[in-house]
Amino acid sequence: MKNNKKYIITAISSLFINCAYASDFNDGINFSCETNKIINIEQKFDKLLQDFKIKQYVIKNVNYKDGRLQYKLSQEIADPTKIQKEFNLKGDIVEIPTLGNKNKKVQVPSLGEILIAKMNPGRNFTYKNDFCSFETLYDNIKIRQNTVAWISQVEWVWPDGDDAFLNKRYWNPNFTLKNNRNFTRAVDDIFINQKKYGFGCNFAAKISMTQGLFDYYKRIKKDNKMVSLLEQRMARDKDHLEKIDPEYDAEKTDNNGKLLKVKYGFNKKNIVPGDWMYFENTDPKTKEKLGYEGSNSIYLGQNKFNDFYNDNNHFYSLEEKLDEVYQWRNEVFSRSRDAEKIKHLTHEYLMSLLNTPKEGGLLRDYRVTHYNFINKNGKLIIDQD
Repeated sequence: MKNNKKYIITAISSLFINCAYASDFNDGINFSCETNKIINIEQKFDKLLQDFKIKQYVIKNVNYKDGRLQYKLSQEIADPTKIQKEFNLKGDIVEIPTLGNKNKKVQVPSLGEILIAKMNPGRNFTYKNDFCSFETLYDNIKIRQNTVAWISQVEWVWPDGDDAFLNKRYWNPNFTLKNNRNFTRAVDDIFINQKKYGFGCNFAAKISMTQGLFDYYKRIKKDNKMVSLLEQRMARDKDHLEKIDPEYDAEKTDNNGKLLKVKYGFNKKNIVPGDWMYFENTDPKTKEKLGYEGSNSIYLGQNKFNDFYNDNNHFYSLEEKLDEVYQWRNEVFSRSRDAEKIKHLTHEYLMSLLNTPKEGGLLRDYRVTHYNFINKNGKLIIDQD
């Protein structure tokens, strides 16, 4: 058996930047562990690529001796919001519970779209040590998809400068969990009884990421032990909703919260469905208005970004999201009420806003994502990478 091998077939030319990449195991999806594990992961991953009909767009590098396996796209994707269209992906239909114990079918990005975006060069998803398994990767993809499913149907109340509020049945006025309430059920209620909740986009983003994770293990994977371990982690400081996400600092230090981690240094090509990102209002005047400092946004795949308050039929396209944040400087805080203040922007100018604020754009260079979690002999293990 050879220690190294790779495959590559011509990719879709209209979607890719024409580049060549060395086998450095620093791009795309990487696994690092014992040879027997690498062989098992390789077999399952190859089948997944075959099932999704995307194998021809992927480079595989494998070194059995060193226990290294890498999958990345043959060329860098210039615009990840076009993956569904250019790869002719249909998206998946999943069900989520709604009020009255009924299920609702919602459209979400296909697992193939999420996998393609994770393999885009310029970003590194590494699974090593205890996390070096096909299951860990697959859980992450499914959690991202489940997070999108829940966000796609939310319609919370926008406080518009007033105090935020939660359902008093489950939550105290200071946003702590009532003593007799279960955390997972209380988070479910935020998504089931949406009109009893009003908060800003930062809280909306973190609670959406929380729901995607907990609901996956509870309802989809039916892993009650994992749910219990995660609930214990949330309760460790007696304040379940505190420190879910990382602290963000000007020094760009990678640091982590209870469920979420942040990494810096990404550009506009590195966007994966389920990523939490931030569009900054760079106008010095209007950014002082409460709630309009910027937009905490989660990418939903299929060229959709979240619409937590259903102002735009449950989602914004990339152009609409950029235009929304930019128009705040023109005091367009309601697209209907302030319509006469809207100034038309060309597609080219809107796309330039995908640069970082330092480069004249709006998109900050960090991405917030879930940890990978595993249950190892009854102990919750967290992937710090």
